[in-house]
Amino acid sequence: KTKSQWPVSFEEETAFHGDPNHHLLEIFRTKMYNISRIMDCVGCQRCRLWGKLQMMGLGTALRILYSPDREEVLRGLHRSHIVALFNAVGRLSHSVEAMRLVVPLLSQVETNVLGTETEYRGDEDEDQPTM
Repeated sequence: KTKSQWPVSFEEETAFHGDPNHHLLEIFRTKMYNISRIMDCVGCQRCRLWGKLQMMGLGTALRILYSPDREEVLRGLHRSHIVALFNAVGRLSHSVEAMRLVVPLLSQVETNVLGTETEYRGDEDEDQPTM
């Protein structure tokens, strides 16, 4: 997709707009809990720790975004929630940066190997190779 096809920002007020009973939000909460329980079964301690930390960070972000009373949620956050949130943001931003660098390279390899051009163009404002 080109830059003009992506929305400018995420509108959290409209994310669950058609769900007055918060059914979808409850499904999200259940899925997050299940993923966290699955992480308990991971054998590698390091992988389990990072997985649980990222899930806690994601859960914290969702609680802040979708709580009817954000002030109450913010007052109730513990140090571990804040640490998890910043770690999740850090990992996510690292992944976005990696994709910004890798996708144009993959597109270039695909063009050279297959002789086809992809639709992805990246940010045209930055110094990136164009396909």
